[in-house]
Amino acid sequence: MTYNYQEIKVDSHEEFYHLIKENYIFPYISLPKKLYKELYSYILNQEDNFYKDYALGYCYREGYGIRKNHKLAYESFLKASEKGYPLALDCLAFCYEFGYGVKVDLDKALSYYFKAAKEGVALAYSSIGLFYYYGFGDVPVDYKEAYGYFLKAAQLGEPYAYNLLGDCYLYGDGIEEDDLEAIACYEKGASLNNVECLNSLGECYLFGDGVAIDYQKAIEYFMKASQLNFTKSMIHLGKCYMDGLGVKKNLKDAFYWYKKAAKFKDSDAYFPLGECYECGYGVKKDISLAIKYYEMASSLGNQEAIDRLEKLK
Repeated sequence: MTYNYQEIKVDSHEEFYHLIKENYIFPYISLPKKLYKELYSYILNQEDNFYKDYALGYCYREGYGIRKNHKLAYESFLKASEKGYPLALDCLAFCYEFGYGVKVDLDKALSYYFKAAKEGVALAYSSIGLFYYYGFGDVPVDYKEAYGYFLKAAQLGEPYAYNLLGDCYLYGDGIEEDDLEAIACYEKGASLNNVECLNSLGECYLFGDGVAIDYQKAIEYFMKASQLNFTKSMIHLGKCYMDGLGVKKNLKDAFYWYKKAAKFKDSDAYFPLGECYECGYGVKKDISLAIKYYEMASSLGNQEAIDRLEKLK
């Protein structure tokens, strides 16, 4: 069985489910936000098979058209795996790794990732590589081993693996440092619309990592990733508009991107959004809303937000 890892936007439930049955990866398919509300109902009415169970698992996990229920997500992925769908093995591994519907069990997670990898699921190779890269559970940190799994995932066409490979080359983790190869990896993933690679290229041009600083190119890549709802790039765009990097300084646009990232619940957007409300950057001053977002940021340990709250209260 072959899988398609390209990130793609569609405009209907019919197109979405057709791609699921073509073995596209659920999270890599984007719908207009309003259509997610009916996605669960649409899939529920489809013929019973492992594609349906797999897709329902994601609906339960992410709350697409139904209240989030991680236990039902786990059970749906389990059904799909028992019916013979290898992608569901990767989803079960994810459940055990992060405690979605089951108790966290990194040994079981790694076991399922290996099962999925054996069936040719490239995502699983990336996940195994991350176990070695960070030393999750009882797995020792081994950058060289991690690099090998990332490379295998990339060879199977998994775009996110190019971002992981790029990081290895950029920082010399498990392989000799090579800025040109890092950029080449990011560009390959970006050509497949991988949001992490698009964002990484933007960061390289923003900070001059491996390339000369080019704010306009950074904006270009951040915009592409933001259009695919990658919130980290939205926050970068907010900062670029706030400081006039690669674009004309525009506080309203800065506020727009911070607000959009916050709507997707990216906690890194809470502090700059609070600052916008406190200082009137691109929006009317509103100290109560500033305090709200500073409190959200401070609850996550943001020291700047903690300091601002002390001054405002």
